[in-house]
Amino acid sequence: MIVETVGALAIGLGVAWLALRRLPHRLPDPRLVGPTGAAGGLLGAFVTHTALGGAQPLAVLGGALVLAA
Repeated sequence: MIVETVGALAIGLGVAWLALRRLPHRLPDPRLVGPTGAAGGLLGAFVTHTALGGAQPLAVLGGALVLAA
């Protein structure tokens, strides 16, 4: 459970960082993009974990990636 949470945070922050590097002119203040990406990753992991029951950690991280993007 902790590994899924840390993984979801890392995925969310990674997606936010990548978006800041590739599309800086289309995004708001960078101080907002990082926390929003982390929150998106955590929300995606939570929704996927709730839907699947948490038996598939890779699917949970995939859900975090989909919602963070």
